[in-house]
Amino acid sequence: MKRALLLIGCGLTLLGLAAGAQQEKISLPDEAIARLGLGIVREVAYSPDGEYLAVATNIGVDLRRSNTYELVRRLTDHSGWVESIDFSPDGVTLASGSRDGTIKLWDVETAELARTLTGHTERVYSIDFSPDGSTLVSGSYDETLKLWNVETGELVRTVSRQGGGVFSPDGATLASGWQGPIILWDVETGERVSTFPYSGEGGSIAFSPDGATLAFDGYNDRIELWDVATGQRVHTLTGHTNYVNSIDFSPNGATLVSGSYDETLKIWDVETGELVRTITGHTDSVSSVAFSPDGMTLVSLSTDNTIKLWNAETGELVRTLTDYTEPVYSVAFSPDGMTLASGAYDGTVLLWDVETCELVRTLIDHTERVCSVAFSPDGMTLNRPGFSGGCVM
Repeated sequence: MKRALLLIGCGLTLLGLAAGAQQEKISLPDEAIARLGLGIVREVAYSPDGEYLAVATNIGVDLRRSNTYELVRRLTDHSGWVESIDFSPDGVTLASGSRDGTIKLWDVETAELARTLTGHTERVYSIDFSPDGSTLVSGSYDETLKLWNVETGELVRTVSRQGGGVFSPDGATLASGWQGPIILWDVETGERVSTFPYSGEGGSIAFSPDGATLAFDGYNDRIELWDVATGQRVHTLTGHTNYVNSIDFSPNGATLVSGSYDETLKIWDVETGELVRTITGHTDSVSSVAFSPDGMTLVSLSTDNTIKLWNAETGELVRTLTDYTEPVYSVAFSPDGMTLASGAYDGTVLLWDVETCELVRTLIDHTERVCSVAFSPDGMTLNRPGFSGGCVM
């Protein structure tokens, strides 16, 4: 019998989601396996092979075996809260970024500290490995991004730009920007490749799956598409009447979906820049949009307290999921696209069958808001960090 697990709580509680009862209380329900971990959880990550689970807290990082939840080691070398963690693509290294301004690289097999990367002058809030694992990018409240050589620990480049960085699919390029232009950097040399002038502020940055196109919005009513190779703007997508909140490329890169404060979704043809269709149905701001792994379904979240599933080809509404009384913060498709998990302000997590749109399971914890949900690589485990601290499985 398959069993999924949900992460939530103050500490780490393990809850089996076997088929059966429709609803459980998260605070040590009958099906709970154990409560693990200490401190306030900031982030949870699985190793690429699913063998290890890392939990970042205000105390340090718990490194555990994901199948038995056995604590391998509590990594407490940071002097401040650990804000972000990431496994290298080969699973050999775990990186942690902290409020103490440092990044630490850990050998996963031995659970020993390999090296400490210093250079930031404020807390580190994000870290990400490049797809090939050779480079690490870190973002800090000192308003810089830094590129690090993972093998040597040497600083490759400091990018004096506020905001996060996004790697291209091949890992050769990093896009960064927050206020002002979007800049592309050569990851190997640290040199600037292109500058895309833009007057927006904040917003989303996304590469197409083939890495040929860069899309971004700047908390305004338009989206820009740029040719990565030439550095030229190819399309400006206009049609929304209020700020764009979210964008996502289809898995084949042919279309882009956007969600806006104007309560609509729009689907765009990436090659021509033409509006394919406008999707209406929400009664408040569309906060997030995403394609399913197979590209056949669109999911949208709204502050009208609903989730809607749409046929990506026709734009027709498949189902409105309305079992929430509070705003929905996050949704995630399982890797096979068969299950959708959603988490809301009221502390509930719902599991939906994507094909039938039926509610499969309700998980409730009235003491915590659900800020994010995510599946493990094999789709058998669901992470659910809460606002008030901790994480339940």
